[in-house]
Amino acid sequence: GSSTRTRDAVQFVANYSCPRFAMISKILARLAVRGGTAGSGRAATALRAAFTSRPPVLSWPERNEAIRSLTDGGGFSSWREGEENGRTRLTKTYEFSDFSEAFAFMTQGAALAERMDHHPEWSNVYNRVEVNLTTHSMGGVTDKDVEMAKLFDEYAKDILPSQV
Repeated sequence: GSSTRTRDAVQFVANYSCPRFAMISKILARLAVRGGTAGSGRAATALRAAFTSRPPVLSWPERNEAIRSLTDGGGFSSWREGEENGRTRLTKTYEFSDFSEAFAFMTQGAALAERMDHHPEWSNVYNRVEVNLTTHSMGGVTDKDVEMAKLFDEYAKDILPSQV
């Protein structure tokens, strides 16, 4: 019945660490306790708002923690915080062996950007790729940028595993 579907939804959402998913999990848990359904009343309105709201811009301490979590200590430069036109961003420069490796990285990154519907600002000169990540609609760095940064690092490590 609906309570089983609600419990399943709560479990599904609980598997994610995103703050928005945590909020959704709490809403679904309240529905399960009250015996409600996902389409009724204030809980449904809150649930719809949680799914459609934009990700919050990370605070200064949250950005610093994210940057620390992204530091790989390998052959690549570390992610750092930048700012342009009052908008915070994560920035990093990757240096590959040659243009082909840099282009392979950018090709993987472009496919990721399309899947995430989140597009980096980047530039390429021969074997170097500079990446800037920010959520333009929010005017700064969000969890979406941090997730993309982690995936970019994974792609780079696949191309140059000896430098990690």
